[in-house]
Amino acid sequence: MKYKIFISTAGRGTRMAGLDTINKSLLPINYEAVISKIIDKFPKHIEIIIAVGHEKEVVKNFIKIRHSDRKIKFIYVKKYYGTGSGPGYTLYECRKYLQCPFIYSACDTIVPEKVPEPKFNWIGVTKVESTERYLIIEKKKSDNS
Repeated sequence: MKYKIFISTAGRGTRMAGLDTINKSLLPINYEAVISKIIDKFPKHIEIIIAVGHEKEVVKNFIKIRHSDRKIKFIYVKKYYGTGSGPGYTLYECRKYLQCPFIYSACDTIVPEKVPEPKFNWIGVTKVESTERYLIIEKKKSDNS
């Protein structure tokens, strides 16, 4: 199946307690940038769309060097902080490039398991006690899926 990977790196990472001068996708875990851990989870032939904003040139330059063997398209999101910004707005701004099945990954989401190829639309979520540090998804009582 043909699909794309979408990685959102546009935001400033203001919940990182003073580390928001660097784009959080570049923060290292075991000597490797988080975004590289995400990209390396997927086959090399899959196109990757990356939304950039905060520190966009640093992110782009790093990825162009580290992942030069990948087909990656960068989309600049002008409104990447403040009122009206967020993951929903970023996806909306990138919609032109995502008119096919795609896997969404925030730039700080590491999945240890093999990510399955999408065969239908779905969203992975988990319950948390405190929501301040997470992207929030609300389910209406009438939703059965």
